[in-house]
Amino acid sequence: MKLKQKIETIADLAKIRFLGQKIPVAVRWNLTNKCPSRCTYCTLWKTPVSELKTEQIFRALDELAKMGTKTISYSGGEPLLRDDIGRIVSYTKKKGISPSMNSNGFGFTKRVKELRDLDLIKISLDGPAKVAALTRGRKEAYSWAIKAAETAKGAGIRFSFATTITRFNKDSLPYMANLAIKYGTMVAFQPLKTIYRGVKWNSKVYPSKSEWKKIMRVLRSLKRNYPENVRNSDLLISYIANWPNYEKLRCFAGKVFCIIDPNGDVLPCDRVDLPMGAKPNLVKMGSFRAAFEKMPVFSCSGCGFCGAMELNFLLNGKWRGLKEAGKLV
Repeated sequence: MKLKQKIETIADLAKIRFLGQKIPVAVRWNLTNKCPSRCTYCTLWKTPVSELKTEQIFRALDELAKMGTKTISYSGGEPLLRDDIGRIVSYTKKKGISPSMNSNGFGFTKRVKELRDLDLIKISLDGPAKVAALTRGRKEAYSWAIKAAETAKGAGIRFSFATTITRFNKDSLPYMANLAIKYGTMVAFQPLKTIYRGVKWNSKVYPSKSEWKKIMRVLRSLKRNYPENVRNSDLLISYIANWPNYEKLRCFAGKVFCIIDPNGDVLPCDRVDLPMGAKPNLVKMGSFRAAFEKMPVFSCSGCGFCGAMELNFLLNGKWRGLKEAGKLV
């Protein structure tokens, strides 16, 4: 990020924190629910939803750029299943917004040339091949991820790994840390969370309390020994140690970051439980700005998502999260 953008971001965060303004500095855009994976903790892939057209996405990006958005993370489902993903990424970069992507790596090798404007691809992988096949429901899951990492490295595109912690991969954290070390990158470890986008949760994937305590001991050790390779901040590790009952913390969802769903619904985060038709939609309301201003006020039990929590820590005056928040924007 250029110095001018850094100064603008600091100014925007101050306006949000001290003046109560709403500025969508960071956005996660779920472009589709379609996905080739069949993860043990997600049924989003079989939840049909209409998708915005390319031109509708471009118009929203025009607005986001004017409103001060600094970074957009394209997600899904699997965003690589969108035929226009290359055009979307390039247009995002053209508007002065940093584009990143959450992906399982499926098909990335074939499309890397049209994705050279990506600033970062976050590759989902839960462990070695057998574990990845189990958690992701596809025997090809590991090869998708590794081929994507190798391709990104060869193309000079920054990449990192993202690992969702379940009872099936509770012993795979050191493996993922070593993989990050091998490739000279980072891995983010995410606890499971309930989301309300048609996902039916399987309680069998949740670690027990005793398993979680062991997981946290391992994660603290990895962070201590490999601080540059473990994406989670010390603050975040301490926070998620209480999973799933987090300590109370003021949340700035809907004020500094938000989510756009495939059909144009605009939400503070994916934990908002609202019936169909009750969510502000950028198409129905005529603009992203109108939908952003009408987002519902809500409260939840908290989450362990790296990007959101690091911005929350920063806006709550917990300055130890400044370095990790800086990695986000």
